[in-house]
Amino acid sequence: MAGANHDTHGAVDPAYHLWKFQVASGGGGLTAGTYAITDSGNWALDGGFYYYNHNVDVEESMQGTNNSYQQWQFVLSPDGSSFYIYNAGIGNSIGLSDGGGVLQIGVGIDTWTAAAVTGGYTPRNVRTGRYMGPDPAAQQGVVKTSSSPATWSIHPPE
Repeated sequence: MAGANHDTHGAVDPAYHLWKFQVASGGGGLTAGTYAITDSGNWALDGGFYYYNHNVDVEESMQGTNNSYQQWQFVLSPDGSSFYIYNAGIGNSIGLSDGGGVLQIGVGIDTWTAAAVTGGYTPRNVRTGRYMGPDPAAQQGVVKTSSSPATWSIHPPE
């Protein structure tokens, strides 16, 4: 909490002159919100493979317009240092996790950081320390996790 000139102006009731500050970035400058996550070839992480086929290994597909399964809700962790990443088309119970070398959905929910780098972000799993990637440019392939950072575009959905 921070006050507003209480020592200078003698506030009548200091409770009316307080602000609560919360840094809500989860790392890398991103804020909580809904984003598309795309690789350098504009292929998007797509939760639709899980929704329609129950495939827990996250795949990419060509980025579409208004495809809610390609939209991801970044929800700030309780301590504000990372994000839970849920699929917007499925809802706040189905999130991303590191499945030991493969990015997975619907298996568990991990927290992630996203460091800003030239050209985008490097999403990193807090539990395992592994990154999304490397940039597979797989064109409908399964997304791996890696000990090496890979740059992804995390941006408002189209």
